[in-house]
Amino acid sequence: MKRWSGVWWSWMATLFFGVALNPSAALSEGARERVIDAQISPIVLLQPEMPTRLILRRGISAVLLTKGKVSRFVLGDPQIVALNVLTERELVVNAKSEGTTNLLVWEERAGQTFVSTLWLEVVPFKKEEPPSPPKPPDPSRLQAFLAQALKGLPIEPLVFVLPDGTVVAVLRGEVATPEEAKAAQELASLVATKVINLLKVRTAPTISLAPEELKAIRIETAIGIPSVRVVVVDDKIVLHGTVNSLMERQTAEERAKPFGTVINRLEVAQPKIRQFVTEVKVLEVSRTALQRLGITLGSVIGAGVAQPGQPQAGIFSVRPGQAIFGEPGTPDRPIARVTPLGAQLDALIQSGLARLLANPQQRTLEGADATFLVGGLVPIPVFGFFGAGAGAAAPGAATVVFFPFGITLTLHPEATWQGEIFLQMRVEVTSPDFGLAVQVLGTTVPGFRFRGLDDVRLLLKDGDTIVISGLIQDELREQVNRVPLLSRIPILGELFKSREFVRQQTELVLLVTVRMEEVTVSPDALQLLRTYQRRPVLPRPSFVVPLGGAGGGLGGIGGGLGGVGATGGAPGGMPTPAP
Repeated sequence: MKRWSGVWWSWMATLFFGVALNPSAALSEGARERVIDAQISPIVLLQPEMPTRLILRRGISAVLLTKGKVSRFVLGDPQIVALNVLTERELVVNAKSEGTTNLLVWEERAGQTFVSTLWLEVVPFKKEEPPSPPKPPDPSRLQAFLAQALKGLPIEPLVFVLPDGTVVAVLRGEVATPEEAKAAQELASLVATKVINLLKVRTAPTISLAPEELKAIRIETAIGIPSVRVVVVDDKIVLHGTVNSLMERQTAEERAKPFGTVINRLEVAQPKIRQFVTEVKVLEVSRTALQRLGITLGSVIGAGVAQPGQPQAGIFSVRPGQAIFGEPGTPDRPIARVTPLGAQLDALIQSGLARLLANPQQRTLEGADATFLVGGLVPIPVFGFFGAGAGAAAPGAATVVFFPFGITLTLHPEATWQGEIFLQMRVEVTSPDFGLAVQVLGTTVPGFRFRGLDDVRLLLKDGDTIVISGLIQDELREQVNRVPLLSRIPILGELFKSREFVRQQTELVLLVTVRMEEVTVSPDALQLLRTYQRRPVLPRPSFVVPLGGAGGGLGGIGGGLGGVGATGGAPGGMPTPAP
């Protein structure tokens, strides 16, 4: 009956309106449609340009809205849905029974007629079933998992489930530390709601150490090198083990010395010896040329210690508007680290305003001194006297002692393994001064002026250059121009002469560059280095030349020229320069 009723309504719509209500005829092939669930969107706005499929559930209503005034509508099967008019723009659809039908709605808008097509599909209403309660966990599986996680520890876990679903884990056993007990409880709390901790912590046995062992532990802590082991035997501290460098070996020994006598048996894994290459350039530079270039190298060698991080000034500064060499600071310390002088000093040398007096290079091991001597020897006659009667003395043999003068530069470099070089330096400048000369038996013996820096300590980097200056030579020359013959006339001859005084100042500049090298050596070479560092400094040669004479020898001579041995001997020491 329902099928014939639907056919009748479709035939009537075709007869009067020329519109087919067959679903297959209403939708053209490939036409688009929108699908709306009335349970989610109960109010639907009709769109004539796109068919709408409205899904309803039995007993559910939906409201259809139009933009224009509804003029008429056609419902395919009133047994499936019921259609009521609320207003001229609102229709109410009530789902009555399961099935599918269609609905055509005409609306008038701006003098035009629009037709909206709807497919009404009524589906059964599904009731949501309550979720089933979760299954209780299997205590045997939880207990096996917890036992596997605590494997290796003397812990026996027990897991069970209470009637209300609470999972309980019981931990039994004896652990070594409280940390193990805490970790086991935290692990059990991941699988159980409630954890009962019955673990016991073993008490650590009391260990009594001998006084020697306690002292060895304190020394190892003070040394702070993990690979160094200490054994105390008969109040002697024996160090054994392997260290990475000679510096670590020396550090371990120095840190252990306050505790007693140290026997160092530490071995170096890859022994290396550090040596320093020191290059010294000695320049004699015209101060006039330096002032013309705007460079000031300082004029006084002041004693003192240069502090690391505090740059010295007055060493290599320039006038305003010119290039800067070196670092600023105070003018009373003529020592500073500077950049390479480069073209400025080369230009002075090429033009003849500077002379490179010496450029020695020396390679020395760490812990040994590097000494540079730049200068010459001044002959000084030394006369001996012998007795010729009571209270009388006569000159005897004469000896010439060659006294050195010039610059003596002594360097003692040490370095860290990070490349920082600590340089201890002593500079001595000795020059003969005939203004302090004395007459000895008709022979002029010059005096000596001595200036120097007793102890200078610097912190340098590998390859840094320091500049030392301050030895100034002041020369005053007189040039006389005269007319031949007329200038020799007494008194009036001065009218035919012209005198010109020329003053020339030169300054001695020392550039010291220190570089560090590391050489991998054998353990035998390392052992030889320790012996080598304890060797005394080589003695200086004695520059004494006998001239001969009555008596054939020297008596005792004291004072500033040093003690001379008995008759027929050689001088016992070098002269001590006056300050």
